[in-house]
Amino acid sequence: MILIDILPYVFLLFLTLFLPAVSKKYVWILFVVLLVFSGFRYGVGWDYFNYTVAMEEGGWRISRVEFLIRQLELFCYRQKTPQLFFFVTSLASLSCYFFVFSKVSFKPSASIFAFLCLPIFFLSSLSIIRFALAVAITFLAYYFLEQGRKSLYFALLVASFFVHRAAAFALLTMPFLFWKVSFNQRINVIIFIASFVIGKVVGSFSLVSAVLDPILNMVQTEDVNFVGFLVDSKGAGFSRTPYLYAAINIIVLASYNQLVRTSNNERMASLITLFSLGCSFMFLFSFNQTFASRMAQFFMVYFLLI
Repeated sequence: MILIDILPYVFLLFLTLFLPAVSKKYVWILFVVLLVFSGFRYGVGWDYFNYTVAMEEGGWRISRVEFLIRQLELFCYRQKTPQLFFFVTSLASLSCYFFVFSKVSFKPSASIFAFLCLPIFFLSSLSIIRFALAVAITFLAYYFLEQGRKSLYFALLVASFFVHRAAAFALLTMPFLFWKVSFNQRINVIIFIASFVIGKVVGSFSLVSAVLDPILNMVQTEDVNFVGFLVDSKGAGFSRTPYLYAAINIIVLASYNQLVRTSNNERMASLITLFSLGCSFMFLFSFNQTFASRMAQFFMVYFLLI
């Protein structure tokens, strides 16, 4: 039964393997396929029915979310069309990724394949909808920064915060993207190893949370328990996959010099550094999987362009 359920997704994965490396036409054909797959889904993702109930009953379930998502939910509530919410968020999220793939990626088919295969990207967008959309918007912002349109870059960062407040983590990526800050291969390796050791051997939840909780309490609001959101590890989606990303990071860092030397992207060293830092944060804050996940994904998304 499980095999039958995943057959459509396996088909999508194989479809990306046959995409011509630089064909924008086929990239957008796959975009439409994914949009139909995601936008018209039913019951997929642990938040699906929570959102559906919110747009059927309204009230506090809608008022608790961020401004832009709240407006969309209110519209769907008034029109009595909950499914429209999933279509619009899927359209927005996929558009951000595929637009950047078509404009920036050296090999769009490889970017799309990674986007589909790694759980923190497409699969996450089916479950943690608001957060995944915020990550997608910051990814789009990178493109406009690369084009020198700084005002639009900052505008999109602000917009992402009004989709999900965890987008504040994206501000930490600014020095690497805006000023092209990067670490060399050796420094990246040292940071990754140190983070792994500290997170897995030295760090403990009770010790670190004693320091972290008072800081997080400062940003807690009446309607949204931001502390509980960050320290609740349920649904993090990272608990069983950190070593996969660690293995990918090791391969990327081993190829660091070649990737930087052969890339036509002047920010390649920064993109590698961001991905490596994301993997490092995932282990450094492993005492709390959700916090690690939320923070790391704003860094790790740039793997799609490496």
